[in-house]
Amino acid sequence: MSCQSATVGLVGEDAATTAQLVELACVALGAIPMELADVTVGDSVVPQGYRQLSFDRVGGDTAAMYSHAVAMTAACRRATALTAAMSSSTMCRPGRLMAGFG
Repeated sequence: MSCQSATVGLVGEDAATTAQLVELACVALGAIPMELADVTVGDSVVPQGYRQLSFDRVGGDTAAMYSHAVAMTAACRRATALTAAMSSSTMCRPGRLMAGFG
């Protein structure tokens, strides 16, 4: 098991930390690709939990981020945390439709 896998597993166990990690990923990006915050898509490679928390962050509703993270299963939080850890370095490319932050 890699250090990142172990750390993400621990982060995913805690709802507040998972929400904070997604928030930091969104802030690091400055803007996120729309597909990372689209909660209407049923079949996506982006975990639903990550899309929901990103959607909440784009809307400026950090309280909803935390309540949604609490409602997630541990497995969903781990997938969400892993996506957050990877998204800022791999998902933001020039030319993509972006959702901005106010």
